[in-house]
Amino acid sequence: ERWKAESEADVASTSESELHFGISAFCRSPAKSPSTIFENDILSTNILRNFATLRQEGRFCDVILVAGPKSVEEKDAQYRISCHRAVLAAASPYFNAMFTPAMIESKQEHIYLQDIDPESLTALVDYMYTGRLLIDEHNVQNLLTTGSVLQLSCVRDACSRFLLEQLDPSNCLGISQFAIIHGCTQLAHAATTFIHQHFSHLIRCEEFLALDKDHLIELISSDRLTTNGEEKVYEGVMNWTCHDLPVRKEYIPELMSHVRLALVPQEYLTDRVDTEPLIRQSAECEDFLLEAYRHHLKRDRKCDNKRCRPRQPVALSKLIMLIGGQAPKAIVNVDVFDVDSIRWTSLSDLPQRRCRCGVGELGDTVYAVGGFNGSLRVRTVDAYDIQRDKWFPSVPMDARRSTLGVAVVDQRMIAIGGFDGTTGLSSAEAFDPREGQWMALPSMSVRRSS
Repeated sequence: ERWKAESEADVASTSESELHFGISAFCRSPAKSPSTIFENDILSTNILRNFATLRQEGRFCDVILVAGPKSVEEKDAQYRISCHRAVLAAASPYFNAMFTPAMIESKQEHIYLQDIDPESLTALVDYMYTGRLLIDEHNVQNLLTTGSVLQLSCVRDACSRFLLEQLDPSNCLGISQFAIIHGCTQLAHAATTFIHQHFSHLIRCEEFLALDKDHLIELISSDRLTTNGEEKVYEGVMNWTCHDLPVRKEYIPELMSHVRLALVPQEYLTDRVDTEPLIRQSAECEDFLLEAYRHHLKRDRKCDNKRCRPRQPVALSKLIMLIGGQAPKAIVNVDVFDVDSIRWTSLSDLPQRRCRCGVGELGDTVYAVGGFNGSLRVRTVDAYDIQRDKWFPSVPMDARRSTLGVAVVDQRMIAIGGFDGTTGLSSAEAFDPREGQWMALPSMSVRRSS
């Protein structure tokens, strides 16, 4: 106890300077770092979240954005957006420049943003506070337009990616024009390429029929068109003309000067083009038709005229599809291998298990024909929409077939032979998607299955 009391007295008598010296000496130990950096990874997120809360509560807001002209009344509360200048300036280069001291808006309580969609502005201000933005087919164009004005490049890019994913024959022309107007170069290029590669499918779509003459000529004169034959270009011109015949029939000679009739099969020229009244009524069109006939009569088929020159479409990616199979039972998996990028990608599963089936492609649709589902040989057919990555049931065959042969000839898909679960087959049938039915063909001389 005496020793303990003396020790406590010694500690109590230690001077403050001595104690400080001891700590300093400890901190200067060669084995220790002289300083440290504390990082709070969630601080910036919390600050932004707190700003959003302050805005919801109406605290410290120092500016009101009004979408539309100054005539907007107080009752139009949805057009009036209270927020913080600091947040807007930090998120948007547009507001950053607006709120610099030299600008009159930096001292104004109300900022009137004319010609800006109110709903898009509201959504984008919310995005500046939260980092979240809902993009759908109804708001994407307004969001991209308003995002471009506010110089929100990330929003602009996100909207462009969304539109790219939505490309379809029914909307590609509109998306292309929208992208060009707003300077979205990559989206415009992708949409134009899509148009060229799917021309055969868009010639019946409303956007195509609503094109003005100059845009139609620009399209059909392109060397990049990918079609199943030049007759599709001719059909596109006729569809467009007949959509508003009284007004558009006078454009037929000018339009037909861009159709390469020399590339159309002679039988089609005789049966379809030569019998069309709109062609027969035009001397210029008659000359184009005569030029095509002469080209077919030439042995060498050489011609310097553009109407005789084959188109040079953009090369499509080379893809290999694996549809169904056994592992060890019949499966629904579908995978695709891109030869150019050397990469496998999974696609939507088949609606039902299928192995030993036949496969054929017609346009932008791939068909899985017949096969074995693990229990029975089937006659069902599933069709895959390449653009939408979706499978849907197609017209079933007349006979059950597995290990069959499938070929596409003259836009018809032919199913040949196979095994029905009991015996090999010599029969064959053909599917015409335009008629939506299978038709029996003459049987082979022997039974065949692969």
